[in-house]
Amino acid sequence: MKKTQEILGLPVIGALEGMEVGKVKKLIVNPKKNSIDYILVESESQIFSSKVITVDDIIGIGQDALTIKGEEVVKDLSEFPFAIDLLKENIQVYGVRILTQKGRLIGEIEDIYIDEDKSCKVAGIEYISDIIQNKISIIPKASIIAFRDNFVLVKENVENSLVEDISDLCTKKNSSKDETNLIKNKDKSTTDDISIEGKIIKEQSNSYNSSSLFEQRYRQYLNGRKATKTIKTDKGSIIISDGNTITDEVIEQAQKCGKLIELVMNNRG
Repeated sequence: MKKTQEILGLPVIGALEGMEVGKVKKLIVNPKKNSIDYILVESESQIFSSKVITVDDIIGIGQDALTIKGEEVVKDLSEFPFAIDLLKENIQVYGVRILTQKGRLIGEIEDIYIDEDKSCKVAGIEYISDIIQNKISIIPKASIIAFRDNFVLVKENVENSLVEDISDLCTKKNSSKDETNLIKNKDKSTTDDISIEGKIIKEQSNSYNSSSLFEQRYRQYLNGRKATKTIKTDKGSIIISDGNTITDEVIEQAQKCGKLIELVMNNRG
C-alpha cells in the first residue's frame, strides 16, 4: 500500500537495462475505476512530447524506485488517447473537498492510498477529520462513490466506516466490522438524513462537529462566485439563475434541496 506522495518523484528503473529512464511526474486517475491507470514520466530527453507508462507495465513500486519491464514500455502520450482524455478531466488528489451524497462537506483530501499489488486501485482516502486536533482518518474504498475534478463524493454515513491506520484497510476483519456497523446504523442514518435535509447536524460525533468548520470554509469559497447554469429544485423552482451571484441564502437553499453538489460543479470566480 502506497501514498501517491511516496510515488511522485521516484526514479523509474528499467529492469532489463538496469538504468534510470526517468522520474514519476504525475499519477493519472481513472475516476470510473477508482484507480491509477497511467503514470507520466519525466526525463531529460523529453523535449517535444510527454512520456507515459501503463500500470500493467509496472513490476514493482518500492521505497526508492519504481521498476518497469524495460525502457520500451515508456511511450509517447499520443499513443494513449484514453490517457489524454483522463488528463483533460484533471482529477486532483490533494486539497480536494470531500462531500457526502447529500452535500455535507466533511473535509479535504490529504492524500490517497493505492494498492500497487492490485492494479493500483484506490484503497482509501486520507483526510483530516478533526482540524482542531489535526486528526487524520482514512475513508476506505467501499465508502468512495466517485472522483470529480473539484471534489470527491462519498457515502452519507461515511463516519461509520472510517479507519485510523492504513493496516486496517488490509484486514478482512475490518471489512466485516464496517459492514456490521452499516447494518447497525441503518435506522440511525435514516434519522440523520432527515436532519441533513434541513441543516447540517449540530450535535453528533466529534467528526460531525468538525465538519461545520469545513462548511464555513466551503461557504466562503462559494459565496460571491457566479453560477454557470440555472439550478432548480426537484419541483422546478429556481434556486439560482445562470450568471447570478451565489449568496449565503442560495447556498442554504441548495443544501436544503439536495442541490449543493450541483452548485459546486457549476460555478466560476
